[in-house]
Amino acid sequence: MAAIDRQFFRASIRDPIATSTRSRVREAVSALPRTRAELREMIRLLVLLRRVGWHASLRGAETLGAPAPWMNLSAIALLGCICREGTTIIEYGCGSSTRWLAERGCTVTSIEHDEEWARSVRTQLAESSGGENCRVELVEPAAYARAPRDLGVSSADVVIVDGINRVECVVEGVQLLTSSGVLVLDDSHRPDYDAAFEFLGAQGFDEVTVWGPKFGPHGGAPATSFFRRGRLI
Repeated sequence: MAAIDRQFFRASIRDPIATSTRSRVREAVSALPRTRAELREMIRLLVLLRRVGWHASLRGAETLGAPAPWMNLSAIALLGCICREGTTIIEYGCGSSTRWLAERGCTVTSIEHDEEWARSVRTQLAESSGGENCRVELVEPAAYARAPRDLGVSSADVVIVDGINRVECVVEGVQLLTSSGVLVLDDSHRPDYDAAFEFLGAQGFDEVTVWGPKFGPHGGAPATSFFRRGRLI
């Protein structure tokens, strides 16, 4: 994603906590439909979001009765094209995505630093199909990025970066990608991740960024998939 594109996403996705109450109210009022056409299309969008389970995710429930990554909807669709039965995956940051990948027949090594969350996801995996092909590894934050290598993982078809220390995880994870491997960086609009874009560009990767609403109370945010140059799907 070019620097100008990242600036666009940053301008369009504001952190509500970082703005004043007056600014949040003004922005909310400006979002209200002003014509019948706007109201009709807004209702259509809300109906679509309810169909895919977004409303349920706001309550912490599963989407459509099944797990799904808490990425934007377009990123989930793209990830579904990349991650098929037998795909080997390193995942930085476990969660609903871990179970979703397991039930697609992927082999997953998921790195997690939060003990309680790791225990919760392990319980979910034990109750799901394909869970036997996934492991959630609890590690200290200082060892987070290098954990796959420390655990003896030698390669992966896909590396998903959606946890802590993301730039460090990109640098470590890309070294374990197969020749046709893909790296996925969620919330890729954050300024802290510019170094990851520069690093991957220098390593010969092209990128595809998709944006849209995310499951859960997260609004919308982009996710970027990086493909080795010439191997874009």
